[in-house]
Amino acid sequence: MLHRQVWRLQDLGDGGGLGFTVQLFFVTLKQLLSTSSPNESHSALYIGTLRAITSDWSKYKRSLGTQKLLLDMTVPDRGIFSDFDYPAYIVDEFLVLLGNILDGQRGPHIDDVEQLLSRRSREVFGSLRGFYTKTLRVITRVRAPSS
Repeated sequence: MLHRQVWRLQDLGDGGGLGFTVQLFFVTLKQLLSTSSPNESHSALYIGTLRAITSDWSKYKRSLGTQKLLLDMTVPDRGIFSDFDYPAYIVDEFLVLLGNILDGQRGPHIDDVEQLLSRRSREVFGSLRGFYTKTLRVITRVRAPSS
C-alpha cells in the first residue's frame, strides 16, 4: 500500500521513525512469540524494550505520519493486532503510547479509525473484540474535552 509508505516517510522525517520502529518491534515480537512458548518471565524485557523505543514519544506526537502508522496498527482486518493475539501486558503498553500520541489531536485519520473500530467491535468476539473496545475507549478519552 503506497499510502503506508508515504506515512513511513512522514514518520521518518517528522517523527524520528517512532511509528516505524514500534511496528518493527511488534513484527519481531510476533516472530518471537510464534516460535517459542510464551514465557511470562520475559514480559519485563518486552515492556522495557517498548518503553525504551518510545521514551521520547512527546517529541513526535504532532507527526501526522507517526499518528497514522500507530492508528493503522489497530485497524480491523489489516492492522498488526488483527492477526495475532499479543499478550495483554504489551497491548496495554501500546495503548498507553497511542493515547499519549493522540491526546489533543484531531483529524479525519482519527475519525476514520474510530468509525472502523466502532463498527467492527460489534461484529467480532473474543480477545479481538476486547482489543477494539479498549482502543476505541482510548481514542474517545483523548478526544474528550479537557475539564
